[in-house]
Amino acid sequence: MKHLFTIGFLLFLCACKPKDSVVPELILELDLQLEGNQLVVFNKVQNAIKYDLHYGDGTEIIGQTDFSKATIGFNSGSKYTYQKDGVYIVTLTAYDLKGKAKSVNKTISIDYYARNKPTADYALLQAGNGVVELKNQSKNYQWMMISVIGGGMGYKTETENPVFNFDLNGTYIISLVANGVGQSQRIDTVVVKNIKDRELGYFKGEVFNQEVAITESFTNQSVTEYNVAGGSKDNVQLTNSFRLPGNQMLKIYNFNLKPNQMQTNQMKYEQIISNYTVGVKNPQLWAIELSGVGMARSKSIEILEVKEVAQQKIVPEMDNRAIWVTYKIQADFGPERGIVKGTWKVRYTIY
Repeated sequence: MKHLFTIGFLLFLCACKPKDSVVPELILELDLQLEGNQLVVFNKVQNAIKYDLHYGDGTEIIGQTDFSKATIGFNSGSKYTYQKDGVYIVTLTAYDLKGKAKSVNKTISIDYYARNKPTADYALLQAGNGVVELKNQSKNYQWMMISVIGGGMGYKTETENPVFNFDLNGTYIISLVANGVGQSQRIDTVVVKNIKDRELGYFKGEVFNQEVAITESFTNQSVTEYNVAGGSKDNVQLTNSFRLPGNQMLKIYNFNLKPNQMQTNQMKYEQIISNYTVGVKNPQLWAIELSGVGMARSKSIEILEVKEVAQQKIVPEMDNRAIWVTYKIQADFGPERGIVKGTWKVRYTIY
């Protein structure tokens, strides 16, 4: 009887021991769609409590999913952008209740950047008399910028095939920057010679008690700038600068121009004509600056002559008119520096 009791007790214990729970099988689906350098991942995970998604370039997404039902994976359908070309293995790994893992992977190849990298290229034709034609031959670009620099002067144009009409002999640097999937640039120099130089500006007078007579040249051109004054949108600085001995730039400012009235070349022309008139100027609306020294502490400005002339279009956006203004100035830069005074003729281009 004792043996029968022991056997019966053991059978009872075995009957009371819980059976191992059945872990549902992991089900993973991974579908990839490549759009240029963007990957769209459609991943479906079922019966998992956790999963990892690796894009193959060091980037991973770690997500949680509901074990009780079939679940669309975390970030499924979202786009991921690869930053460079290459072959990548995309891996989806899911984990069941016991931490057992199951993975699926697919390989993709990215050549988007190599196929779409822009190439800056053009052909130049010198037609004589300062005319240089640029024919754009760039590829794979979304937008571009063309610039020309010469003698301290610089202009930019967004015209696809611009014609430059230079008005001074010298060496010009032409640059085309093609932007898109990356950037490409081409730079060339063009020597312009044997054209009749235009009218030239000058400064004649005294600079800190020294007699000075400087005539405008290719390497020292009067440069027109349109800038917002002091960060304010209520007025515009129309400036012109000229290099004096010692490589110091003399600059004159006018603060009486309104930006909403200078949105086109015609509006800029009208603003200059109306504000640059013969006579003594209000010193509160004008300023004179010397580079490395600062603004003049006191000044007097008188316009002696205003003259409109025909202007060659250095870039297509430039107006075919320019305005010469002749000033009589006296600017005091303090006892440690002294006075700059004389007759100053500068050209205002409109662009």
